[in-house]
Amino acid sequence: MTKRLAALLSITLFTITAISCSSVEQDSSLKGLSEAPDTFDWRPSWSPDGTRIAFSSQRDGNYEIYVINADGSNPVRLTDHEADDWRPKWSPDGKRIAFSSERDGNWEIYVMNADGSNQKRLTDSPASEERMSWSPDGARIAFDSDRDGNSEIYIMNADGTNPVRLTDSPGFDGYPSWSPDGAKIAFNSDRHDVKAGGKAREIYAMNTDGTNPVRLTHNTEVDQSADWSPDGTKIAFFSGRDGDSEIYVMNADGSGQTRLTNVRGWDFMPSWSPDGKRIAFDSRRDGRRGIYVMNVDGSNQIKLTNTLVSQFVTVARQSGIDTAIKRYRDAKTGTPQERFFLDSEAEALAYEFLDRGNSVDALKLFTLNTEEFPDSVNAYVTLGNVYTQLKKKPEAIQAYEKALVLNPDNATTVSQLQQARID
Repeated sequence: MTKRLAALLSITLFTITAISCSSVEQDSSLKGLSEAPDTFDWRPSWSPDGTRIAFSSQRDGNYEIYVINADGSNPVRLTDHEADDWRPKWSPDGKRIAFSSERDGNWEIYVMNADGSNQKRLTDSPASEERMSWSPDGARIAFDSDRDGNSEIYIMNADGTNPVRLTDSPGFDGYPSWSPDGAKIAFNSDRHDVKAGGKAREIYAMNTDGTNPVRLTHNTEVDQSADWSPDGTKIAFFSGRDGDSEIYVMNADGSGQTRLTNVRGWDFMPSWSPDGKRIAFDSRRDGRRGIYVMNVDGSNQIKLTNTLVSQFVTVARQSGIDTAIKRYRDAKTGTPQERFFLDSEAEALAYEFLDRGNSVDALKLFTLNTEEFPDSVNAYVTLGNVYTQLKKKPEAIQAYEKALVLNPDNATTVSQLQQARID
């Protein structure tokens, strides 16, 4: 670990409050930022006609279901409930969207029309029932549930009737994904190593009556969230096998496993486009989870949502940090804003400044953090760590003292303050 990273080890990710646009192209002028708050977007699901992508987002305070056009434009909110709604899945005819919600006290599966109307609860048990997949004919839904003590795969009619248990293992069976020909259900399981728990989860496939489960992946890290290609010949999934969560694709029999993404961060939840040419997924590579699309060979990765983080950094690099901060503040004026974390890119930018000896601009970033979050202990600890690295003793002491005013019992900060006074 470098001295710089050690000095900044306890940094809580740099945060700002902002508004983002939802277009694919990143507008480096930061204009039009009032179109949608920049926040946490994930779990994409491509519509059967390929024109829209459903996903879940907390941009309005809690997780709700939204749809966007396939180019990232025109975000529309479909659900509006004080409880969380997420994991949308389009029906094969494109007329309905299944989703999970805890609006009735625990996670259950619901369905609604594609415009958000006529929301109905399908499952009704005290268990957690979150992840689902439609049969290709739209007549049935596979889902996972722990209603019998641990997570297993079930199927039910599309109206919620006649639930039937398919799996019966001592471990976790979940994340069902129905094959396009209706003959198989891929799923996630740790049945081969129950003691290892979630870390051992691998991808299996079985017949739709639960018979003949076959393990498709064999790794020491999790392989999860299988999604069949439209022609049924391939399966996309995410895996932690290379030290980070990335998107992979393999043949339907488990052979030919190929990594598609290779970017520091976390890439999750692949969803094939109905023409089989692209894959949508969500990623934390820019700090906050957003929706991306790429070609099926991993090329041309484009971010569809949560673009303000990149815009802010782009403006800072092109026009200077003062211009970026000014435009950010101008964008905030006049309307209530929603906070989000500007972490990895902001840290990278600050490190760039520090590595080039530009401590002035680096400190502007971290000082902005304390201005936006004046009651955040971690914001002042972060600032103190940066001042410590820059050997600015009085400023470091002042930042740590402010952190201790906010939380006098923080033993780590007490130690950091004592060390700053000694140094």
